[in-house]
Order: sequence, then structure tokens, then C-alpha cells
Amino acid sequence: MEKLLNIDRRFIYVLVAVLVSLPLIRPIGLPFAVTEETRKAFAAVDKLEPGDVVVFGFDYDTGGAAEVHPQSEVFFDHAMLKGARVIACSITQQGPAFADKAWSKWAERGKTYGTDYVNLGFFAGGEAALASFATDIPGFVAVDYFGTPTSSMPIFQGVKTAADVDLFIDIATGSILPYIQYFQGPYNKPLTGGAIGSQISRYQSYSDAKQIQGYLGSLRGAAEYEKLLDMPGPATAAMDAQSAAHLLIAVLIVLGNIGEVAVKRSKAASAKGGVR
Repeated sequence: MEKLLNIDRRFIYVLVAVLVSLPLIRPIGLPFAVTEETRKAFAAVDKLEPGDVVVFGFDYDTGGAAEVHPQSEVFFDHAMLKGARVIACSITQQGPAFADKAWSKWAERGKTYGTDYVNLGFFAGGEAALASFATDIPGFVAVDYFGTPTSSMPIFQGVKTAADVDLFIDIATGSILPYIQYFQGPYNKPLTGGAIGSQISRYQSYSDAKQIQGYLGSLRGAAEYEKLLDMPGPATAAMDAQSAAHLLIAVLIVLGNIGEVAVKRSKAASAKGGVR
């Protein structure tokens, strides 16, 4: 037991590294419950029909990407599987790069840029830009993120204003409130999205008020969505790695306490034997 208490910490570091790395390479799919909010968000996307239009806001940067980009990817995958047309935009400067990252694998699978997807890039002006965008979607941005004219792109066929959009999705490290103010409220359009951990309580109040149709909460929410979609991905892998590390820590704490108690009892017994 004394050897257990004095185990080389480097061995523990190696063990943690192995347990974290394996699920990241190959997700295990450890069991976990799916929240009602994730189910609502899933249902909102699952209602899409081929050709429906989705405006997708990538409103985060590298500082929050680890928490929310897996949400974007699984939402995007679901929309592509449903055959929807996705119009990506962002009111953060780094957002368009993440939009293209989510799109890249679908370009390889035969989806067509300009027909199935378009990246309109960064909207300078924040909320004011979103308000203007809502009133004239194809005319608000003359060229896309790459400088290509948008006027002849098939993706905008039948799309003039926010009233012609079937679903809004916003993934943000800030708040989804601008989308509520300029899309969901005035046009009464369905809206869902994803939140970082510190914003979950705020998103819950919006969901309770029926202003959004569910939401994904941090990395856990993305993993839950992957489970519903039956497509284990980076969020599932990250949750597996996190769970494996936590399980190891719990086991080590239990073993350490057992060893401490055993050593103390052994010393107490030896002391009594010496007195005799």
C-alpha cells in the first residue's frame, strides 16, 4: 500500500495522456443522457425539406471555437443531409473561416458552392447589418467571402427577405439576442443555436419563452446532437476523453484513500504490537 501512495507521478501523467488520446483518435461513445433542449434543436433542423433555406450565423472566434465549433459542424451536417440551402454569415471577423471549415467536407462529397452553400463573409456593423440583411438578403452583399458576385447564384432563388428563410441558426460566444430581435421576432421565423457554458442560463430563458427552439449547451450539447444524428464526431470524442480522464482521477482518489487508511491501520497495529 505504501508503494501505491508513493507511485511515480510520471506514470500517472502517461496514463492520463493515453486515456485522453485514445478516444480522440477513435470515439468510444460512452453513454450519456440527451437533454430536452438538444432534442428541440434537433427537431427544428429535422423538419427541413430539400431546398429549404437556412441562414447560419458563425458568430465566434478562435477563443471560443473549442466549445462551439463542434456545434456548428453537427448543425451544418444535419442541414446538408436534409438537402437544405445554407447561407453562412458572421458578425465576427473570424467567423467566415469557421464556416468554410464546416463546409469543406461537403464540397468533397459533391455539394455545390453557390447552389447548396454560400459564405457571405463578415458583416461590418453588427446588429445594424443584420437588420439590413433581413430586408434584402441577396442584395445586401454584392460579393461573397471570396469576392465572387452573388447576383447569379442559384442559392438565392426565391429568397428576398428573412420571410423567405425556413430556419435561422446562430452559434455564438456572445448572445443569440440579435437574431431574436431581427429575425425571429419581426418575421416569426424558427430559430435555434448554440451557447458557450457561461451563456446557458440566458439561452434557457429564451427557450422557455419560445423565442428559440432549443439550443446546444457547450461541447456536451454538440455530443448529444451527434448522438441523435448517429454520427459520432469531435464532440463525442472530446466527451469520451473528458469522461475517461475524470474516471481515472476518481479511481486514483479512491485508491489513494484506501491506501492511506490501510497504512494508518498497519502502523497502529504495529505500535500496539510493540507496546506488548
